[in-house]
Amino acid sequence: MAEALALDHVNTYLLVEQNTRLALSVADAVVILDRGRVVFAGDPAAIRDDERFLALHLGVH
Repeated sequence: MAEALALDHVNTYLLVEQNTRLALSVADAVVILDRGRVVFAGDPAAIRDDERFLALHLGVH
């Protein structure tokens, strides 16, 4: 399903996903909240390979 959403360039979808790698692989833009505060907003490529950010804010190791 996520792959099908990634191919849809006409509609806008809000994806709330716990699988960070999946979400970053299909998103055109990302907003990450930590306790209700925005800690990142922008292009998923900017954080996709930032292991420190992923570990600190998203618990991905």
